[in-house]
Amino acid sequence: MTQSREVAAPARGQNDFTRELDAYTPALQAALPSHVSVERFKRVVITAVSTNPDLLYANRRTLYTAAVRAASDGLLPDGREAALVVYNTEVRQRNPDTGLDQRTRQDVVQYMPMIAGILKRMRNTGEVESAIAEAVYRNDTFSYRLGDDPFIRHEPPPLDAERGDLIGAYCIIRLKNGEVIRDVMSRADIERRRNQSRNSNGLMWSKFYEEGAKKTVLRRASKAAPQAAEFEAMLGRDEEPAMMPVGEMEALPHAEPEPEPAPHIEHEEAAEPEPEFIVTDLMGELFDYPTPVAAGRALVAILRDAAKQDLARLEGAWESNQALVDEIGKLDGKVCARLYAERDALRQKLQPPEPEVEPPPAASEPEPAGQGEHFIEAPLRNGKPDWRTWAVALFLPRLRQQTDSATLAFFMGDNESNLAQARNTLRGSDLGDLEAAIKEQWKVAG
Repeated sequence: MTQSREVAAPARGQNDFTRELDAYTPALQAALPSHVSVERFKRVVITAVSTNPDLLYANRRTLYTAAVRAASDGLLPDGREAALVVYNTEVRQRNPDTGLDQRTRQDVVQYMPMIAGILKRMRNTGEVESAIAEAVYRNDTFSYRLGDDPFIRHEPPPLDAERGDLIGAYCIIRLKNGEVIRDVMSRADIERRRNQSRNSNGLMWSKFYEEGAKKTVLRRASKAAPQAAEFEAMLGRDEEPAMMPVGEMEALPHAEPEPEPAPHIEHEEAAEPEPEFIVTDLMGELFDYPTPVAAGRALVAILRDAAKQDLARLEGAWESNQALVDEIGKLDGKVCARLYAERDALRQKLQPPEPEVEPPPAASEPEPAGQGEHFIEAPLRNGKPDWRTWAVALFLPRLRQQTDSATLAFFMGDNESNLAQARNTLRGSDLGDLEAAIKEQWKVAG
């Protein structure tokens, strides 16, 4: 019985939901920030519903309410920036026949901003250089110091070791002006803040305790950061009821609206969607920017951070953003030229120029031919393939972008021969990091 319901849900409800969502376009468009297009946001919501049919069976009004709240925070409910979660709760509704309130249990949808989305919003303010929030477990190595010379050090155990119970959380917010905001909370501190919450036994704390711990410490620290009021409101979303107050709900379209036909305008072409410029940071996270200039500034900061580590990280950051650079070059030649100049200057600092001598092809290891659209060429050093640079700077950044099993399988297949060469060449931590990253990405791709 359950299986037939899961199969029938998309067939019966998916088309109705997509049609109904169209009527919410004005509300979503008014709530979204300018750099997130309403069509992209709707596609993400539809994908979330198609991958979790339980959302279709939940109270439909709470589903639309959750979508509007996510839009107002500028977060995509893709399971990473934010999530649409179904849970069963007691709801009070007025019976239209008797005029009396009745309490019933319903499946409702709760919008939950996730830590990744909140940190992205912080970085996109232009005033925050970086922001992290992490949970600390009993078997982690953790130390911190307050006073005139504060610091936080955190080292998890090996990946195959148990981390134990959660004992605390911390966050570090670095501002563009050089200021660093740090905060550390113990498990007892987190529980005290939880008990003061209006929703201390809500969905976040019952199913996503680690997220709740990170949000709690981030919420306290963000009071000292720019735009504190905005982040305070976002971090408190999990305390809001799934049902909007009646006045707010009436301002939204009805649950089953008839979409109005688009007006016919003669002699006028439809407006093209605003371009989105996507920058990939050193951790493989994607950030949207509305203009080439804003994206260029973000990429320069990423390249400089990469150059502080080594040349391989610099080359990897550039490779991960090559498509962005090409797109910027089509629209703004000056910004593109500055990006190339910045990259070349950083390369110069890390590696003095060598005489431009064309290396002879290696007799024992000929250059591999292309093996599909995902194939990554191995760079040469002294005429031989440099497998460490290939693995660390070229292969791993591209690997982390493959987030579904199909594309990951094609990616691994196209690079099978080079990956075998790299495994035979790498030693120690380099080989361990490569294997761990591959294993982790298969988990992410499902």
